[in-house]
Amino acid sequence: MKVVNRALKRRLGGYVMEAQSILRSLRHPRTAPERRFVLFGRGRSGSTLMVQMLDANPEIGCLDEILRFSTLMPVRMIERELGRIDKPVRGFKLLSYQIRELHGRHSGPLRCWMADPAVKIFHLRRDNVLRHALSNIYAGSRRAYHSTDSSATEVTRITIAADDMFRWMRGSLDLLAWEQRYLGDMDREEICYERDLSSPTVQAATLDRVSRALDVYPVKVQAPLRKVTPKDYDAFIENWPALRKAIAASEFSSYLDRSD
Repeated sequence: MKVVNRALKRRLGGYVMEAQSILRSLRHPRTAPERRFVLFGRGRSGSTLMVQMLDANPEIGCLDEILRFSTLMPVRMIERELGRIDKPVRGFKLLSYQIRELHGRHSGPLRCWMADPAVKIFHLRRDNVLRHALSNIYAGSRRAYHSTDSSATEVTRITIAADDMFRWMRGSLDLLAWEQRYLGDMDREEICYERDLSSPTVQAATLDRVSRALDVYPVKVQAPLRKVTPKDYDAFIENWPALRKAIAASEFSSYLDRSD
């Protein structure tokens, strides 16, 4: 019953968002952007950070999750929302699960939109599947996903079942494999969280690279978000010794030797 209610809420929420988008487009005539882009990937792979850093550039307008709910015509929704931004370069954040789970019947048209040579794709990924899974579980347990959330700065310790963790890790790898198949041979820029977004120094270099790819002058910005998941696992996982033992005996043992 909860799953049904959640699906119904997403569908109704999407219809409301779509209606609001249509009303906004009637009040504000659309203009064609010079360049378009999409930040595509799994959740908690640095996409929110990229949205905020790019949107700080006066030449770039970057929206958050336009398709976070089911909609009747997602491609038109994208064009309407990008059309109302008064900047030459416009883009948005698109999580891969939103195509696979919410807009599956529109996956073809959405792929065609992304494959347009006028659209720049930035594929965000996170290679440390252990850190990725634990970050998701920790944030979900507190309902605090970013440093701007009210309880995000409060470090709490939680207990994580090994089966739940492994389910998250396998699901994360499965979704990454789906992304690779979906993107196929489409031209794209790869952004790896561990290499490109894990510290202020590499964030600045990544922002410069992305700005150049969008043909805009890079603007230095201070990263607006801070990490909400402690670096040390035992700082927020009550049963970390037992969990570590389970990981060491699994196919994911190699991830124990990775830092971030």
